[in-house]
Amino acid sequence: MPGCENNTCEYNQTLNRCVKTATLTSSCKAKDLKDNPRPPETPKIIRINNNPDGDPVEGYCALFNDEPRWHISWQISCPAGWVQGSGDFCIDKYSINGPCSICGNNQTCKMNGDRGVCAVGNAVCSTGSTCYPDNQCKKLDTGTCECCCRIDNAQEDCCDGLLCDGSCGSGPRLGFCSGCVVGEDQEVNDAKCNCAKSQGKICDASVDPRGRCVDCESITDPAECSKHGACCVDGRTSANKCVGLAESQEIVTETIGGEPVNFCGFYKCTGVYPNSCDDQIYKIGAYQTRDTCDLSCVEAPIPCSNSGSCNNSSPACAEGFICSDTSCTCVRESEGEAGQSCAVSADDPSCLLIGGCRTGYNCLDDTPNDPVCRCCCKPPTGNEPDSCKDINPNLSCLANQGLCSGGERGLCCGCSKDSECGDQLTVGCGTTGARCCSARPTVEQHLPAIGATNVCRNAAIEAVFDQKMDIASFSEDRNVQIIGDYGNDSCPSGYP
Repeated sequence: MPGCENNTCEYNQTLNRCVKTATLTSSCKAKDLKDNPRPPETPKIIRINNNPDGDPVEGYCALFNDEPRWHISWQISCPAGWVQGSGDFCIDKYSINGPCSICGNNQTCKMNGDRGVCAVGNAVCSTGSTCYPDNQCKKLDTGTCECCCRIDNAQEDCCDGLLCDGSCGSGPRLGFCSGCVVGEDQEVNDAKCNCAKSQGKICDASVDPRGRCVDCESITDPAECSKHGACCVDGRTSANKCVGLAESQEIVTETIGGEPVNFCGFYKCTGVYPNSCDDQIYKIGAYQTRDTCDLSCVEAPIPCSNSGSCNNSSPACAEGFICSDTSCTCVRESEGEAGQSCAVSADDPSCLLIGGCRTGYNCLDDTPNDPVCRCCCKPPTGNEPDSCKDINPNLSCLANQGLCSGGERGLCCGCSKDSECGDQLTVGCGTTGARCCSARPTVEQHLPAIGATNVCRNAAIEAVFDQKMDIASFSEDRNVQIIGDYGNDSCPSGYP
């Protein structure tokens, strides 16, 4: 921005402007300027017309003898320590109030509390929004969040036997599910608010003696929260917020200050290979139920320690895995390209659950047609993301391509050049059909073997590849070279 070169400005949230950093300590205007009387009197803020009850006078910075000095508009005798200017103004000639700054071209002096700063340009964000450290203008949400029922649809929104009335939220004809008080037993009253239609509620009779069903989040005291079976204290943050207990979620009870506090129970992964759900229940974890934990942990990353940059208390990675410097998680030593095998090991043909394949691919099989686990993309259905887009936006996952047979796996297709497929040394773009990315073939066996001795000079040379090859794609002048060392003898006819 012109006027802010060399990082001389910073954003001021109050003004919603970029301001000159120097004017934060050396201002362009001020409403706290003081006089300088003789002792024993003490300096006091200069007020309009010297009225002790008047507003402070607003001073401004201007040149005096080619130096910036504080000025005030004044029609009577100047305050003590100030000198009269050539007009109806006084000058802080001896800088009683410290230095001041004069705003430059395209800058405006804006009051920021009792002091003025030099603002550059126009407002940064639209009215009501603020510029955050991520350089995004955001508007603070000042609204409230209440779970309301529809007065005209009480049977759909409230548990059986309750009415929807009162006033809730800001929309038309919204109310609270009411009438939950059926006796003095709070647990019984709370139960009236919780059913298949509504969870995480308590019966509150503080406003309406009939009782209103309100969210557990309305409780601010952890001990009070723990008195309601539908609620628990979320101990994953220091706020200890009261929240609704999820279906099938356990609790972890601790005594704090002589009071039992029911924390929400969570499960977490063991974090060792093969990853699984820990049997213990914690107040700080990732999964609310055991079923969710069991399903998620098999694919969850395993933390590891590596050269002091990660958590040193974490275990080392299992055989075949290494600790990633960037993610501090265990990853496969080598990741398979499109179509390549990704079984756990030669002795275990099952598919790897984590790692094993390059970005954009998962380890999948096509039993019974092709029980071999291969690195393939999974064709998206509905609103599922297409993992091939993680490699290149031009690619799409097409089912039943190449070695990735079947309707549930495929290859990333639509490439026009090798560089769109990833690492050009290990993967390339197909030149026919849907133009799919696939692993470059590698030679698994040589005949004669590399380093073999006593081989006839006219022996047939064979190369066995790890995938089916198109013979027509081989060309002596493009990609096939036969090199022989004949010592001092002449090369055979046709070979330079």
